[in-house]
Amino acid sequence: MITVKNLFIAKNQWQKLFLSFIIILLFNTCDLLSNDSDNKCKETEQPSFEKSLSPAVYIKNKNGKSYWGAHVEINIYKEYCDGTIKGTFIKKATTLEDGYANFAYVFTYKFANLEDKVNYTITVTGEDPLTGDTKEYKYSDSMGYEETAEYAVNPIFLHHILKVPW
Repeated sequence: MITVKNLFIAKNQWQKLFLSFIIILLFNTCDLLSNDSDNKCKETEQPSFEKSLSPAVYIKNKNGKSYWGAHVEINIYKEYCDGTIKGTFIKKATTLEDGYANFAYVFTYKFANLEDKVNYTITVTGEDPLTGDTKEYKYSDSMGYEETAEYAVNPIFLHHILKVPW
């Protein structure tokens, strides 16, 4: 005989069963997604090599003249095929009379996949000579496996001449 109490218990059991089914489905979906990422990385594997990168940054003002006394920061990191980020470094320098920012540092990374890349952002902070306000200029770039492998020299100089708008 079906009573109200039996119906409540049956409904409660169905809810637990449904919730268990959803949890199992979510775990399997996560496995599928991680396997896709692993497979993608396996498909693009390449012979590994190490490359050193050395920033060589010159700063010019809006008139194209060397910018002396600008504060320059480089934020550099390795992004692996699966999106993992490691090897983050932040280094700072002040430009010399010729506008050169000497970081006196070499960053070394291992490349082993077509999708591996090193990303970097150079931030220049300085004073606007007209207003006296502190201004900031950012430049971002990256180097991937193929581009890095083309260079026979080690280290590779990340040579940039950046012209700030003040």
